Amino acid sequence: MLRILLAVLLLVCAVPVEAQITEETVGDPDSFGRARTYLGLAQARVTLRPDCTGFPPDADPCIETAPPPTVTSVDETDLDTIVLPGKATNSLVCFTFTPLATWQWENLTATPQPGRMFLRPSVRVESTVLEDPSLLDPDGMPFNGVLFESTITTYLETRTVAPGETELQYRGMTRSCIGGLLSERVLRDGYGLSDAVIKEFFKNPITFTFGVTGDVAAVSTANYIVGVRLYGD
Repeated sequence: MLRILLAVLLLVCAVPVEAQITEETVGDPDSFGRARTYLGLAQARVTLRPDCTGFPPDADPCIETAPPPTVTSVDETDLDTIVLPGKATNSLVCFTFTPLATWQWENLTATPQPGRMFLRPSVRVESTVLEDPSLLDPDGMPFNGVLFESTITTYLETRTVAPGETELQYRGMTRSCIGGLLSERVLRDGYGLSDAVIKEFFKNPITFTFGVTGDVAAVSTANYIVGVRLYGD
């Protein structure tokens, strides 16, 4: 029995490590065994007030809130940027998003109003490699240099705000990387890019632009700030 066990162990050891590192065994063979590389820090912030008069023009955006039941929209998608030099990472870009929000529910009407707090980070990823008009996205349209524009969902809070009610709220959390903002696997399987294009993608600069989007209702004031840390392999 001992001889059989030793023989099996010898066979396992004889298999090259590379052959054992597959999508089935580790999930992400492209980054397996590589050290983490920190790639940059960014910050996006917005302020919401009933009146932005006197707010410093060179400060972060100030959006004026409307009284309920009107919904106030936020669409600030260009607040900070990280530009990675070519070859900054090998096969993926991971992230940590840490949004911190303070807001005040307020309903000065005579009837209950639906309250909504739904602000979230946004990100746009761009590369000159994707300016090639022959490269098409999954919808069959040219990338025009933009891999994607998306939001990172963190939390949504809804409630009924009673007549005359005011209440201060705070939320802080962190959302971290799983599959990453982008990876070789996503570029290949999700966007249909060839191995040659993916190689060029990581050899050239990649631009990440961060912002804040969403909407609020029955919120009189709010401060929303999100810190972003990128890292790769």
